[in-house]
Amino acid sequence: TAVNTMTGGVTGEIVTLVASGQATGVPVVLNHATGADNLALAGGRNLGIYAQLPADAAASVGESVTFVKTATYWREIDRSLRTVLDYQERTSLLTVTATTEATALAAVTGSAITFDGATPITYEFSCYDWSRGTSQITAVFWEDAASLGLWTTTVNAFHNMTRTLRRTPTAVAHTPSVRFFVNAGTGYVEAGAGGVGAQLPMSLTVSRGI
Repeated sequence: TAVNTMTGGVTGEIVTLVASGQATGVPVVLNHATGADNLALAGGRNLGIYAQLPADAAASVGESVTFVKTATYWREIDRSLRTVLDYQERTSLLTVTATTEATALAAVTGSAITFDGATPITYEFSCYDWSRGTSQITAVFWEDAASLGLWTTTVNAFHNMTRTLRRTPTAVAHTPSVRFFVNAGTGYVEAGAGGVGAQLPMSLTVSRGI
């Protein structure tokens, strides 16, 4: 669903648009322009607003943007958005035996979210520990069924690792994941359920980069 204009209204009138009735993870895209009755968005960039998200599926009220009518168009004056679009975690050990980027094993997979094609997104992965195979282990950010590129290759065990990737996904549904492969042998990516003496979960967070 896309919204390009609001007709009617008088100069100085204030209207709030609220996303409502959309499927989980599907936005109402507000398109920026400054012609007659257009929506002039902050930063001059289109914006997707969600009725509900995988990270907040029980939300009864959607995200919103508030506009004031100028002599020509509607100018944005406020927005109420969720920063985190999705959060997924894993509480168990991942044993890594895959030896190529194409067959890398998923440590954490996010939810499918339809993006607006204009808003920068940040993928952030965190975990307690990982260790190499015979001589190395490599982490890869994926989007859908394709690698976005090698993230890091390590030759020792690493603790308390956090990595981020900022990008602007195209305006369709995408499913991110973080995957691992080794050169040979067996590697491990560790996680637990947390609590006294236990490792914390590994996690993948998807958030707006605005």
